[in-house]
Amino acid sequence: MTNDFPIMLHKYLTNFLPNERGYSENTIKTYRYTFVLFLEYLSTIGIKPNKFELKNFDKRLITEFLDYLENVKGSCIGTRNNRLATILSFTRFLMYEYPDYINNYSEILDIKFKKGKEATIDYLEIEEVKCIISATNKQSLKTYRDFMIIFLLYETGARVSELINMRIRDFHVSRPYYIKIVGKGNKERLVPLSEPVVHEFKKYLESSRLKNKPTDSLLFTNNRHEKLTRAGINHILNKYISLASDKMITLKQKRITPHVLRHSKAMHLLQNGVNLVYIRDFLGHTSIQTTEIYARASSKLKQKAIENAFIDIYPQEEAEWDDTSTLEWLRQFI
Repeated sequence: MTNDFPIMLHKYLTNFLPNERGYSENTIKTYRYTFVLFLEYLSTIGIKPNKFELKNFDKRLITEFLDYLENVKGSCIGTRNNRLATILSFTRFLMYEYPDYINNYSEILDIKFKKGKEATIDYLEIEEVKCIISATNKQSLKTYRDFMIIFLLYETGARVSELINMRIRDFHVSRPYYIKIVGKGNKERLVPLSEPVVHEFKKYLESSRLKNKPTDSLLFTNNRHEKLTRAGINHILNKYISLASDKMITLKQKRITPHVLRHSKAMHLLQNGVNLVYIRDFLGHTSIQTTEIYARASSKLKQKAIENAFIDIYPQEEAEWDDTSTLEWLRQFI
C-alpha cells in the first residue's frame, strides 16, 4: 500500500485512540506531538514524511529517533520513555491492523525503557500550602475564584486538565459529599469531599453568581467567561506564590506548579496513615506502582483514617518543521 504510514497513523489517532481506547483530547494531543517530533527527525535524515513507508518503520530507526530526542532535542529520560510508550502503542496497533511487517514490529516491541535516576517528588509542607491559600484573601469575586482554584487543586488532588473542566453538576453536596472528576482516558472517579470543602463550594456559588446558572456551567472561567487554560491556572498560582513567599521564605526555594499541589495532597494523606490503595483511587492512578512513589518519598508516616485526614488549610516545546500535509494535519490538533 502506498502512503501506508500516514493512512495508518490517521486511523490510529482519529479512531483507535478516541473510540477504542477512550482517550481524552489532551492525551491524544500528547500522542500526536510524538509523531510531529518523529516526522521532524525523518526530515533531518533526508526522508520526506509523505514518502515514508511502514516497511522502513523498524527498530534501528526508532532507536535512532530516541537518541535524537535525548541528544539533539534535550529530552530527559522520562520524556524519552513517554515518546517510546507512544511508539510502542502505535506498533501494537499496527500488528493487528496492518501485519505486513510483523517482524519489524516485533523487534520494535523489544526496545526497553531507559532507566534513570528515580524522580524525586516535589511537595509542600502543610504550613506552606496554608500560606499560599491565605494570600488569596477572598476579598473580591476574582480573588474568591482564585482561592477556590488553589483550594480545590489541593483538596481534590485534581490535575489542571481536570480542574478546568469541573462543572457545577459534578459536586454532590448532600451526604455522602463527593465530586465526580473525569480524568485521563475519560475515566471517571468519585473523590470524597469534607464538610469544610462543601461549605466553601456553596459560598463560592453564592458569591460568584453561579447559583442560578445551569448545572452544566463551568465552575471557573476567565474575565471573558471562557474556560481557563493551563497557562491561566499557572499564572494564578504563581501570583499567590509570589505574595506568600514574602511571608514564608521556604517557598522561594521550591519549584511549585499546580501538579505539586496534587503531590502535596497525596503526601499528606500518606503521612496521615491513608492506605496506598485509597490514595491510588483518589488520584485516579491505574496502577498502585504509580502511587508507591509517595511511600518511597515520605518519612513522616502516621496512622489515621482517611475520613480524619482533612486538614484546615484555608483561612478564617514546539517542534520546527517545513510544511507537509501529514505534519500540518497533526499540528492542527495540537
